[in-house]
Amino acid sequence: MERCKLVIEPIKLKVGRGTAYVLVASLVLLATVPLSSAEETGNSTVKAGTISSFDPMNLFKYRPWNAVNYIGFTHVGLVRYDEHLNILPCLAKDWKISDDGRSITFDLVEDARWHDGKPVTADDVKFTFEYNKEHDLSIAYLYKKYYDRVEVNSDHTATLYATEPIGATLLTSLQSAYIIPKHIWENVADPEKYDGKDGMVGCGPFVFQRYDPVAAEAEFGANPDFFLGKPSVDAVNYKYYRTMDSMLLALEKGDIDTTLDYYMPVPGVYAATLADAKDVSLGSVPDVGVLLNLEFGYTQFLKMMNESQFKKLREAVSYAVDYQEIVDMISAGYGEVPSRGYVPPTAIGHNPDIPKLEHNLTKANQILDDLGFLDTNKDGVRNLPDGSELSFSVTPPTWKQDNVRATEVICNQLSDAGMDAHVDKEVMGNEDLCEQRIFKDRDYYICIYYSTPYSILYDGGGVNCANMTGSDGTCSDPKLIGLVEDVRYSKTLEARSKAVKALQEYYSDELPMIALEWASVLFPYRTDRFGNWTIQDGYGNMNMNTWFSLEEEA
Repeated sequence: MERCKLVIEPIKLKVGRGTAYVLVASLVLLATVPLSSAEETGNSTVKAGTISSFDPMNLFKYRPWNAVNYIGFTHVGLVRYDEHLNILPCLAKDWKISDDGRSITFDLVEDARWHDGKPVTADDVKFTFEYNKEHDLSIAYLYKKYYDRVEVNSDHTATLYATEPIGATLLTSLQSAYIIPKHIWENVADPEKYDGKDGMVGCGPFVFQRYDPVAAEAEFGANPDFFLGKPSVDAVNYKYYRTMDSMLLALEKGDIDTTLDYYMPVPGVYAATLADAKDVSLGSVPDVGVLLNLEFGYTQFLKMMNESQFKKLREAVSYAVDYQEIVDMISAGYGEVPSRGYVPPTAIGHNPDIPKLEHNLTKANQILDDLGFLDTNKDGVRNLPDGSELSFSVTPPTWKQDNVRATEVICNQLSDAGMDAHVDKEVMGNEDLCEQRIFKDRDYYICIYYSTPYSILYDGGGVNCANMTGSDGTCSDPKLIGLVEDVRYSKTLEARSKAVKALQEYYSDELPMIALEWASVLFPYRTDRFGNWTIQDGYGNMNMNTWFSLEEEA
């Protein structure tokens, strides 16, 4: 067996306004790089703001953005990212891929301990995958689709067996497969409803200390026994704000030191104000994801019309949207009009030859006229052949202000083509219902959402539109599902690039979802209390490396 490590190396390319990065995967000799020495100590608290509600504090509550936010403090995976999305060792100090490529044997660090003092063992790794599978939780789709089983070889060695040779992109998924303690969760029958404090026990760089639902604050203390070294700060105080405006005002006033949200960067419209703010710096990184996209809910639309009509309707919607207006409103010059191929220029396999999306109201109206969707009663709303109105709601995640603003604009743009597109008001102010509609029931006509860098790197963003294991989408087209799987399970860089190109061709032809902008991502932070922030490609300062690079200013 060959001892190796997957590394994804960034190659700089000139794209549009500046430099972008293409990520290149390769296998290199394994070298463990510690984050910090045990002698380093912190002496202060970082105050961070978020607009993602973390109520309740439950790592299995279905809020995937929060799962990366606060679980990234307390829990770790077998591997981790550096600031350029290279894969590095974490709980696994090294690994070996079998000659046939169907298994990976992980050697765990031997001094890792859970926050309650119990040792982390290979039994915990095995239990994590089996528990997620049993309860259909966050990484269940990995286990169901790709991994056959996990076997424990010794206290600190476990082997993951796969159903087919292991692809390079799949290994990256293990960084977010947070390992959980068997001795706690084996006694929990319903993980999504568990609210015990020991449910936040991990082996990560911070220990969960308290959660105040009234003040909407949580506090995490530095773990002095973290196996990669103690963080350079004593604690992180994490506070929820209802709006981006209120959070950024707190930043400008010095009430918080930074914003920490999983792939919820600050919109470009705030850039000028933040640039003028005293002691505030604005980090900018190339976006590996798609910050704003339009996703079609196939289930609901196919109750209104047949598949052929629906495909033409998607084309009409694509022409009715004014992308430049959205870019100007949301990104203020930090974005560009995307292509029909969805995947941004920063991703492996991006095809620059796929044409840009076009705003053309004349074409939109002509397509709808040809469909026979006419305004028969002259009330400004087109009618379907059965006489019913071409009326549908557009659902924005209410926790992301940009999506709400974009939804309002898009509804107005679609109405110019005679479509009664209206904001899904039922979800406004009801985050639980919004989550249920988008992620559980998948009961929406159009959803304004985003694809994270992880989603783009792992499956070309296809999780957002395909109806398959581990996805949120509603399109059941076997061709789309096959293309997404080709990306997920590609074995070589060449194969992955080819698969992503094929997926882009599908996006361009079928338009199962539409990228509304390609943007740079902005992350503000104060410089008066801390320096040496680590900004991660695509994600900003929401990464483990930040907690070890920070230096308190004198």
